[in-house]
Amino acid sequence: MQKDFVYKKINIINIICFIFDFLFVLIISIDSSTTMFHVMDDRYWIFKKNVHETMRNMLFVLMIGYLIIYFFNNRCDFIKKIILIIILYGVIKLFIILNPYNVKYFNQSFIKPFICCVVIMVFGELCSRFNQIFKIHARIVFVISIISLFFYLAGPILNIIKGDLFYFWNHGRQEGESFYNLFFVNYIQNRKFLGIDVVRNVGVYMEAPGFAFSLTFALWWELFGESKKSFVRSGIVVVTMLTTFSMKAYLALFVITLIKIIEHLKKRNIYTKEEKRRFFFSALVVSMLVIIIAIKNVDFLSKMGSVSWRLEDTFAAVRTFFDFPFLGCGFWNEEILVLHHNWAEIYGGTAGLFNVFAYGGLFLGLFYFVPLIYPLLNKKISLKYKSFFALFDMFLLMSSFQFSIFVFFAVSIGYVLIYEYIVIKIGKYKMKYMIDGV
Repeated sequence: MQKDFVYKKINIINIICFIFDFLFVLIISIDSSTTMFHVMDDRYWIFKKNVHETMRNMLFVLMIGYLIIYFFNNRCDFIKKIILIIILYGVIKLFIILNPYNVKYFNQSFIKPFICCVVIMVFGELCSRFNQIFKIHARIVFVISIISLFFYLAGPILNIIKGDLFYFWNHGRQEGESFYNLFFVNYIQNRKFLGIDVVRNVGVYMEAPGFAFSLTFALWWELFGESKKSFVRSGIVVVTMLTTFSMKAYLALFVITLIKIIEHLKKRNIYTKEEKRRFFFSALVVSMLVIIIAIKNVDFLSKMGSVSWRLEDTFAAVRTFFDFPFLGCGFWNEEILVLHHNWAEIYGGTAGLFNVFAYGGLFLGLFYFVPLIYPLLNKKISLKYKSFFALFDMFLLMSSFQFSIFVFFAVSIGYVLIYEYIVIKIGKYKMKYMIDGV
């Protein structure tokens, strides 16, 4: 009788955790990057007031729910975990005290969501929480991939289905097509590829690179995280990535291929120093070819392309960092950042990690950099985590989501890994995350 009660309690807790994980995935995957948050009508009025604030409030409610579950289910090392959270909170609070620029916005947009993510990951078992979250993410993106491929082919490619005109806001009033609110065509995203005008598959996202980001980590899970590999799921995601015509998607596929080759060579015990030299030389040659093709197909000198914008943003962020090396120019201080641009009509915040160093100097930059690079340097951490951070760090170097919930989630994972390593050193425990395939 008592065993049945325990089993029922465990099942109820597992169901609740699954619901929380599902909602958490929706928050970190969608955030404000989907088209519904930018449509200029009343269909999505619930999000119109403040998308970011809505998402962060939802994240806070989830954190409370997770805490309640963890408190009644597992109180292991509660004090140590609280100390870790207090230390991290104290560090980022010290930054805003030393550089009090945009204090209210920093508290709402940085401290609140970051601490929520840290609490969720610290008090949950890292392996199970990490695996569950990305498994759900992969399944959601797989469904989105199927839907987007259907409407992409039946709509803009074959013109079998006609979309409805809609207006959205993206640095001005823009036009696009909506296919039953399940697939969107963003006209300003269409590009020339190898000299041919192409329609880019953006799915339900605003831009192809945003869709490519979600697709990349769905594919990563299928190849490095899923215990039961599926050629069908992986294949559909790869095809969808190709239809985005995004350089980020193609670069991600290239990096994933390199990682799989290294994994294969290691399993066959032929990854010698000589093989390493040959492998990296081959990778360098292929990389140079990709760069040459990109240069021939993208007008880097034009002020109309996203590549040019991002390059100029990066240069401006680096210039700003050298002017304010220790504490930066202030959180989201775009006025200073734009002064370091050579162009007037520039975005100002698409340089990813470089923007973090520009806004927060070495203080905030290293706060990001250390947990994101640590898993790549620790030889004991499994390939699953290493490959995740390799791909994530690549995106962070060239994307504009440096202060998104997904980034806070990744940074919190890095800090939990550091915490677990310290626990291992002190208590000589062997943690699950250090076993390949877990």
